[in-house]
Amino acid sequence: MWLILCWLGLPGARASAQVVPPVSLAPGQQVVALWPALRLLPDPAHTLTIDQALARRAQFTAPTGPYANLGVRPDTVWLRADIRVPAGAPADWWLGIDFFPLDEVEVFLVRQGRVVQRAYLSQLLPFKAKAAPTHQHAARLVLQPAQDYELVMRVRKYAPLAMLMPAFLLRTDALLAREASFQFWQSLMFGLGLCLTVYALVAAVLNRERLYLWFALFASSHTMSWFAYFGLASQHFWPTQGGLNSNVSLLFALLMPLSGFLFVDRALDLRHSHPRLSKSLRGISVLLAVLGLLFTAGLIGEGVIGPVIGLLGPWPFLLILPLALRRGLRRDRLALWVLIGWVPHAVVLAIGAGLHRGHVPWSEWDNIVPQLGAAIDLLAWAMVGSLRTKDLRRDAARHREERDRLLVAVQTDALTGLANRRGLEHGLRSLLAEASRTRMLALYVIDLDGFKPVNDLHGHDVGDEALVMVAQRLKQAVRAGDLVCRIGGDEFVVVAAGLPDEQQARLVADKLLACSVRPFVLSQASCRVGMTIGYAMAPLHATDADSLLKQADAAMYKGKQAGKQQVRRAE
Repeated sequence: MWLILCWLGLPGARASAQVVPPVSLAPGQQVVALWPALRLLPDPAHTLTIDQALARRAQFTAPTGPYANLGVRPDTVWLRADIRVPAGAPADWWLGIDFFPLDEVEVFLVRQGRVVQRAYLSQLLPFKAKAAPTHQHAARLVLQPAQDYELVMRVRKYAPLAMLMPAFLLRTDALLAREASFQFWQSLMFGLGLCLTVYALVAAVLNRERLYLWFALFASSHTMSWFAYFGLASQHFWPTQGGLNSNVSLLFALLMPLSGFLFVDRALDLRHSHPRLSKSLRGISVLLAVLGLLFTAGLIGEGVIGPVIGLLGPWPFLLILPLALRRGLRRDRLALWVLIGWVPHAVVLAIGAGLHRGHVPWSEWDNIVPQLGAAIDLLAWAMVGSLRTKDLRRDAARHREERDRLLVAVQTDALTGLANRRGLEHGLRSLLAEASRTRMLALYVIDLDGFKPVNDLHGHDVGDEALVMVAQRLKQAVRAGDLVCRIGGDEFVVVAAGLPDEQQARLVADKLLACSVRPFVLSQASCRVGMTIGYAMAPLHATDADSLLKQADAAMYKGKQAGKQQVRRAE
């Protein structure tokens, strides 16, 4: 990547060694690039005046380095270009500098050694103080036909970033057309970032997933960082205040890697799969958060934040890249989408870093390509969030199914498939809540008569088969919504709800008793087993499960004492 960046810088270096021609404004021209005609004079002490700079015309030299990129310069730079205005050329022109983060630009239009126009441009000025309602710096120039001029600029940048000078002479129509195109693309990118931020916040609330909070912070940081970097925040958010764009852009540029690291950490579940890497990412995020707070409080400045972003930004990507590649080769969808988003964005950020370190030439695509890379990243990571939510829901559904299976297993009798004592307690609790005088609940305790001799004579296998057949007959004798349970060896319980009166409860008891009239024809034997049934009703006899069960059980024992094979109602 470094070789590519250096190769991109070579055309600018070769062009700087050529003879510098004057700029000739031919009739019909709309846009004229000034970079090929610019010559440079360093001012390390920041003390030269326009007269002193003009007196040193012979010391101006063609700039070296990539196109429209003067590199990182702590000094003040004087730039001049000769302009030739032929007869018939229009007089109304604009000087446009398509790089907003410039702190001081003094413009001097000189004719015959005398300054005829002055202008001051700066990102620190309020937007309403600008000469033209454009994101780029613009100064109006009146150039008389058949005259020669010198355009001199004194340029200074405070932050340790490259000084870019994409300077043009433009007619008014061309200036407005370029601005309209720029505003269209920037509004499109801003709208996309805003929509994804809102989507992530809503998803975070609905899904209760922290991953979406980090994505919302990531999307909003991307959006606001570029919006401030290009000067649009100054135009649309605080047009009467100056000097906020640089700080806002740096602050959100600090929040981008912070939220990005936390997003990837949670998306790839690094805390469980790679705890050391996860701790490293979270540690760097905490450091970035502390630096952001110090920067917001004014305790540290741009000179610290800029290098920190450049130093810490690439390392987590380089650490995660091998892991994401390995998981991507194993067809891990989350890792693949992380790579789809991060790799193009990382390439764009690397080119941007080369541009702001003075190694890459400026291009008009610099106003679009960085955000396109960010848009790809945001859309890909939105897919990561969707897949992560889908996986979490699938896992939750699987856990619920396992829990339900365990619950059924705990509440079910293994032999007969009926509810056991726990199942009875669980089902009876909800049925009792709906019991009333017009919708009574009857609980029947059923004990088998003569079952022990069957077990002793034919063995436990035949006894178990008989219990299964008893369970089947009981289920067939009641309604589908009634509860049939086996709570002991040969003891069963039936719960019938929604009965209109006591007579209906007695009819159900008789149907249950009739289940034992026919003999039980088993695979190895045929036998007769009787039943003794005791029942109690809610809310007539009791309103709680324990009391109702005790009442029915007592009635059943009275039936046993009275001769078995009968039905007894609780007193």
